[in-house]
Amino acid sequence: MTLRAILVKLLAVGLLFASTMPVQASTYTKTDNPIVLVHGLLGFDQLFGVYDYFFLLPQALESGGATVYVANVSSSNFSSVRGEQLIQELDTLRAIHGHQRFNLIGHSHGGPTIRYVAAVRPD
Repeated sequence: MTLRAILVKLLAVGLLFASTMPVQASTYTKTDNPIVLVHGLLGFDQLFGVYDYFFLLPQALESGGATVYVANVSSSNFSSVRGEQLIQELDTLRAIHGHQRFNLIGHSHGGPTIRYVAAVRPD
């Protein structure tokens, strides 16, 4: 038997062994509290039904074990108005899913929106 044949058989056995190992899901992005993404000025859920505002970020976070929600607030309004809309969304998530706290992540005008919520409702 040649060295090449031996290596091919070892590789085959190794792949067979590896395929029987249980696959553990990644928990790299898992957090105690769900993540809520808040868009910025002129934000949108989807553009022309094709392009998501946060692109693949929610899916990437979820694949790592996180629970992710994308907030639906006004595209263009004062931070206080958007903040009140976000508070309503968070209250809805509390009522439906029982979450008590959230990790808020904002892009651009999402930052002041989140700061408003943190100041008005630190819970």
